[in-house]
Amino acid sequence: MLFRPRNKLGSMPVHRRVFVVGMLVLVVGWALALSVYLFADPENVSEVASALVNERLQDYNLERVSGKSAVYLMQFSNWLDSLWHGRRLAFTLAGISLVIAFFCFWMAHMLSIPLDEISKPEDTL
Repeated sequence: MLFRPRNKLGSMPVHRRVFVVGMLVLVVGWALALSVYLFADPENVSEVASALVNERLQDYNLERVSGKSAVYLMQFSNWLDSLWHGRRLAFTLAGISLVIAFFCFWMAHMLSIPLDEISKPEDTL
């Protein structure tokens, strides 16, 4: 006979496990976001101003060659690229961990509802 040690997580119901996973995702995600925010370099104002001037010139040239839709697509791509650098990365990590944690909490709530309550027919008049 094989010996199987039981830990506390193995004896927990599934909805509690999903809730614990959600809490872990939330705590670890926000801790990472805080550490990224504290250790990221703040943006230099003069670099931002010069980048804005260069971006406007690039947008003008791109619009002349490819049209307005290409400019919008390039701006959207630049915005997505900016989410993964510096202090904006901290906000991105916090938002992603919050969404995943809320999904886990919702799943835990849905798993905690007995099937009897879900499949009960409604009383009609």
